Amino acid sequence: VCKPVPVCSDCPMQTNCLAFKKDDVQSYPLKKKKAKIKERWFYYILLQVKDKWIYRQRPAGDIWHNLHEFILVEGTKSSSPGTLIRKALPSVRSLKITQVSEPQIQKLSHQTIHACFLHVQGSVGSVPEGYQAAASASLKKKAFPRVINDYIRSARLFR
Repeated sequence: VCKPVPVCSDCPMQTNCLAFKKDDVQSYPLKKKKAKIKERWFYYILLQVKDKWIYRQRPAGDIWHNLHEFILVEGTKSSSPGTLIRKALPSVRSLKITQVSEPQIQKLSHQTIHACFLHVQGSVGSVPEGYQAAASASLKKKAFPRVINDYIRSARLFR
C-alpha cells in the first residue's frame, strides 16, 4: 500500500508506521539511487593469419565468461587505432589497418559497451599468448557476445 503513492487509510500497518505518525509519508518508501552507467570502449582487432582468425575464449569471472572474442583492447572514445594495436601486439611491426567500423553499442544494466572493430592485415610471428587461430567455418559454431555477433552478421564476416 506504500507504493508508488502511500494509501495510509487502507494500510493495516498504519498504527505502527513511523512515517504516518510523523506525518512524513511522502518521503517513503526510500527510493534507491540509480547506479551510474559506465561507458566502456572496446576495440576488437580482427586479425587473420593466412586463412584463420585470431580469437580466444573469455576467462571465468565476468559477464561474458566462456564466450569467444577477437583480440581485445579497452580504450577511450578518442583512442587511436594504431596505438591500440601496438598496445595489444607490441612485438608486431608490419600490420596495416584496412577498416575501422563505426561503434556498435550494447547496453547492459550497469554499463554501455561501445565496440569498434579494427580489421588488420599483415603477418605475425606467432599467435598472441592466450589466443588461438581458427578458420571461419569453425568460428561460425562458436558463441560470441551479442555485440560481436551483431557485427559478424552485419559485416558478413564469415560468409
